[in-house]
Amino acid sequence: MEIRREQDYIVNRWSGGITRELFIWPKGSSLAKRDFAIRISSAVIDSTGSDFSDFSGFVRYIMPLQGTIDLYRQGEKMRLEPGKLFRFSGSDKVSSTNTPGAIDFNVIVKEGVEVDVCVTGDFRSSVPGVKTIVFALGDAVINGTPLHPHATAITLAPVALQGQAVVITLNPGS
Repeated sequence: MEIRREQDYIVNRWSGGITRELFIWPKGSSLAKRDFAIRISSAVIDSTGSDFSDFSGFVRYIMPLQGTIDLYRQGEKMRLEPGKLFRFSGSDKVSSTNTPGAIDFNVIVKEGVEVDVCVTGDFRSSVPGVKTIVFALGDAVINGTPLHPHATAITLAPVALQGQAVVITLNPGS
């Protein structure tokens, strides 16, 4: 099992703030080339509004970790809620307004790649060999190892999780 903490994340600056890349797969792929199957990140949004990049061919999930974030899609306003992932097509034209310094959590998945993405409390998986990524929303324990808030665990082993987290499971064959 690999544990990544905030100081281990790759940090990129963009026009609205910074993004911490928590996980990208397959190894060696990049956001710039758009050759990834899945990318997990968290952004600190310094601006009070932004337009989302076009990710046609991908599915996106987003939720706020801190602050208020409102999304605008097809003329509809949606207030994002902590602990609830919002799923949308990467080709959707989306903009947002937010409180300065808001922090979000993002998952971008190439269409056709099968994943399960959920926010959960205690979680158990007994299937070995399945890649599971766990992002701790608060203090958590995975397979007996403590995870601090906003740390990430990546494992192929069965998972026993205690505490609130986002769990992303890549389904076999993806």
